[in-house]
Amino acid sequence: MKKVSILSLIAFIIFITGCIPSIHPIYTDENRMVNDSILGSWALYEDDNINLSFSIKSDSKEDQEEGEKMMQELLNEEKKPTSTWTFERAANITGEIKISGGSGSINLYPGAPSLLNEKTTITHQEELPFYILTHRQKQLFDTIETVMIVNMTQIGENTFMDFYPYTLKDERVRGRFASNFINGHTFAKVVVQEGQIEVLPLNYDYMTKLIKEKRIRLKHERLGEDDIILTASTSELRSFLRKYGNDQRLFEDAEYLTVN
Repeated sequence: MKKVSILSLIAFIIFITGCIPSIHPIYTDENRMVNDSILGSWALYEDDNINLSFSIKSDSKEDQEEGEKMMQELLNEEKKPTSTWTFERAANITGEIKISGGSGSINLYPGAPSLLNEKTTITHQEELPFYILTHRQKQLFDTIETVMIVNMTQIGENTFMDFYPYTLKDERVRGRFASNFINGHTFAKVVVQEGQIEVLPLNYDYMTKLIKEKRIRLKHERLGEDDIILTASTSELRSFLRKYGNDQRLFEDAEYLTVN
């Protein structure tokens, strides 16, 4: 039963992200790197060439007005970024939090200032060699917020980001069925320039094709007929990315983050 639950969650991750998840990371403590030029808030804008059409079928004037209001809100949303990426340096944070009748101490590892309660005062902060990413994505009239741990590493001549869920913000891991959930790593090649971050996620379809056709040997498990999870070791993953890191077919079209 536990195995089925884990595989079901991984299948959900694949569906949501479009990336192939991996059990293992692509970095070690010895080869991860920092690049603080990524710090701050970045915005992703979708293609402006979007055509929208609406049809309001109602005889009610109230429904007509509400529909027109919703349409205008949606059109205005197009002018805003579809997602924002906020990078902070992860840190071992010690602080004091105000509570009823006094105060208490708190230690957050890893943490970031934005993750603290507004009643918390930081007394000590020790930087760590990785980042906390707060990703906010527009979904029509809603915004989905996800917090990730991001490690950077150099493989060959390319720089990669390794994304892993920040579990201290995940309510699932503290509930009765916490053991049913497993988190995976996903990867993207990045090019960091002044005022811009180019993000190139792995191409799920191309990777899946290579594996199914046995054109590459990379340890994995199949989830049904279509989905795959990588089980290769960190060294095997790094060897693969070192060999194919300059093959454009391995990556999706670039997403360009600009200073928000």
